[in-house]
Amino acid sequence: QPLNDIMDLSKASDLTTQALSQLWTAYHQSKGFLSAAVPLETYLRMLNSARKYPLFVLPLARVAELPEGQEAESATEMHLLEWSLLPQPSATEPVPPPSTVLFTPLAEYKARQEFSQPYLILTHYTDLAASHNVVLMRGEISANVALNSTDAQMLAIRMQMFYNDTGKGGDLERQRRELLRSFHETPEQFDVDALIKAGTISDL
Repeated sequence: QPLNDIMDLSKASDLTTQALSQLWTAYHQSKGFLSAAVPLETYLRMLNSARKYPLFVLPLARVAELPEGQEAESATEMHLLEWSLLPQPSATEPVPPPSTVLFTPLAEYKARQEFSQPYLILTHYTDLAASHNVVLMRGEISANVALNSTDAQMLAIRMQMFYNDTGKGGDLERQRRELLRSFHETPEQFDVDALIKAGTISDL
């Protein structure tokens, strides 16, 4: 869905960055969508990582259902994420390409491959990136899937944790960068335990 189908771009162009960000998040909160106004610099870093590493897996903590009377056990569900770049918007100034990120449970993807249904779709709109220095993110949870808004928010945050490579972070950022590289270049050495650890510690 193009951004101009969601908001009046001619009116939005007159808003300050802060007002635009507040309007965007307030509108989507009332509609049950995830949303964020991502700083342009952050988006460019994520886009740079995504061009090199368009696929990855992220851990999501789950509570396993057990028979009545037994204590629930925590489990980890892996979600495959896939970046796709979209056609350039008709902006008056050069802007980076918009993108989508699809999140699909790995078990679902393995079972159904190209017929699998993504549970969460993030769309990054760059139409106002040059004028307002932000990229507008919208997240939509698919209908009738076992994913709530808290889980969806966690997936979006963890995606940023791995893809927003500042190049000047500490050991944790370097570890995440190495996990991205390993997933693509040396999959036989990919360390799932290290992924779970690196994906459950927040430094945002």
